Amino acid sequence: MKIISLSLIAIASACIDDAALGEYSEELTAAEILGGPNRDGDTLPDLVDNCPDVPNSDAFDADGDGLGNACDADYDNSGSVTAADYGVFLAAFGTQRGAPGFDPRADHVPNLADAVNAADFSVFLRQWGAPVPSSPVVGIEAARAGDTHVMVVTTMNGDVPSYRIVLRRIVSVLRYPNGRLDRLEFTGSFGRLTTLSDGHWIAQGGFPCFDTGVIEPERFASNMDRFASDCGLANAVHVSMYVLPMTLTP
Repeated sequence: MKIISLSLIAIASACIDDAALGEYSEELTAAEILGGPNRDGDTLPDLVDNCPDVPNSDAFDADGDGLGNACDADYDNSGSVTAADYGVFLAAFGTQRGAPGFDPRADHVPNLADAVNAADFSVFLRQWGAPVPSSPVVGIEAARAGDTHVMVVTTMNGDVPSYRIVLRRIVSVLRYPNGRLDRLEFTGSFGRLTTLSDGHWIAQGGFPCFDTGVIEPERFASNMDRFASDCGLANAVHVSMYVLPMTLTP
């Protein structure tokens, strides 16, 4: 049986440019977002679900495009699942994390084994020839001031997962000259996320389990791995981050 734990973080008021706010169709509280409809019955309500029609409580998103692995076989983001995507899957089939040829995009049923196997192939086949699904969220690289940052934390107690959803309003977005994300800053004491040019993320202030410095590249920013918690928990942790283009109110 799955143990579900939702952590709602109340976000303090902050001054945001009125013109920026005008781009958003709605402003909702964390309770309204997380208490909304949930048509696939997982732990992610529709507004923060990166696969709203396929259960995927851990929100695993290997390529960071805002569409979860459970419903994303369009590896090259061409808009459809084609022979090119099939080639990617075949090259990864039968591999495990750490082995040559492993491709996390082809891991549609993430588990502790982190392998591309027959279960993943079944998911791929269901998406072959079907329209690429839409998602209400976007990848974190598309973040803008006024958006809501979504963080889904999965912890494991043996083989039993539990999940937390943490929401924060983004008040500032800084980018490198090449356009890549540099820093996200949040309201009040909820800190900031800084990404270095090599892909490392530094989490500062208000981030459960992630306040002790640099997290290894690709294990946080690209949602591609589980890593040991640094807040005294012995169980494994997997984190997915993305953005809801909607303003979070206090």
